[in-house]
Amino acid sequence: MDQCKVDVSTGADIQCWFLVKFYPEDVSEELIQEITQHLFYLQVKQDIIAMDIYCQPEASVLLASYAVQAQVSLLQPKLSLISWLKIIRTH
Repeated sequence: MDQCKVDVSTGADIQCWFLVKFYPEDVSEELIQEITQHLFYLQVKQDIIAMDIYCQPEASVLLASYAVQAQVSLLQPKLSLISWLKIIRTH
């Protein structure tokens, strides 16, 4: 295998991608580390958005609501409904 050497001292941004080859049946049992679960979530989310994998419409709506809820709750745990909807519109 060829090796790629990159000088990271130049301050250039380096991007790495976590790509899923096989999808586990139970993420909580097979992906032990929290960071691996997070990267898996991001990859599945991207695959659904790009329509690389099929997700039923009902499941898509449920997953989207979970994603928005997680994102908003990280910003402010106690928001009114109006404030919450304004944040969703801006993202």
